[in-house]
Amino acid sequence: EAVKDLFFQGQSDEFTVDDFYGSPGDFGLQKLYYKELEQLFFYGTIVWMGCGEIKYPAIWNIPQEYPHTAQRDIVIPKNGFEWTGIREGWQPPSEEAEDAWHSVMSLVMVREFIAANPEEKVKVYFYQPSVGVGDPRDWKWIFILRNQSPQNQSSPTVIDNVSLAECKLQQNIPNPFSQSTVIRYTLPQTGKQAQMVITGTSGSVIRKIPLQSGTDSITIEGGALSAGIYYYSLYVDGSLIDTKQMILTK
Repeated sequence: EAVKDLFFQGQSDEFTVDDFYGSPGDFGLQKLYYKELEQLFFYGTIVWMGCGEIKYPAIWNIPQEYPHTAQRDIVIPKNGFEWTGIREGWQPPSEEAEDAWHSVMSLVMVREFIAANPEEKVKVYFYQPSVGVGDPRDWKWIFILRNQSPQNQSSPTVIDNVSLAECKLQQNIPNPFSQSTVIRYTLPQTGKQAQMVITGTSGSVIRKIPLQSGTDSITIEGGALSAGIYYYSLYVDGSLIDTKQMILTK
């Protein structure tokens, strides 16, 4: 249904997916990281009795933009598949995953990535943006293939990720808070535009705060806000770096 090329700063012989899951009391989230390089590559919201959305990558390409093959054979990676983002007590629908994998085999790049990286497992993530009730048409199968082939180093399709090792977003202190709370952050001197975005549990934007490079902090005053859960996100040039939760009590 959609394809995205992501290029990361740094090199690693390993590819481990680390994940963060924010349980949706009303509004939750799922984030996936390239653990060895400390870089985010997926962030989606999860809504109780509603429907979340994929926040990062924000833009995906349609499959028709990529070369296809007429071959109909099914290629299985030598070392198989690895599930990621699995929650305790939940079993992934493996048969549906197999059908979804069959549907991407017409993409030439999928076959090339597997051939060029025969030892690499394909990571599989099942994104359900809704909890409690939902439309299966909103559910997404996401297959993550890493390409370490030489041609990957010179591809023109580049996402300019800012390394999580350089950008830091700290947990607000105090948390929970009743009057005000302080959020500390670190940004490298990149010349890029950065901002902090405060959202409510519905995903609505409450504030956008421009940020300066370096190590600094901002103070959030709770006087004009209702008690509840809020999220604050660090963006650099429109790319999401990290999101954390804060709780306001009255």
